[in-house]
Amino acid sequence: MEALPLWRRFVAGADDRIEFVDPRRAQAEWFGLGDPWPVGEPFPRQA
Repeated sequence: MEALPLWRRFVAGADDRIEFVDPRRAQAEWFGLGDPWPVGEPFPRQA
């Protein structure tokens, strides 16, 4: 089964080593999200 083109995947390369294949487009592009995404601090400190 072929992986969806929006996820990073791995394939068996030379000498049976695992090689990672990055998607041609980022997930943010597929879903119309801004760049960078996510925006802001992940855990902002409360004052």
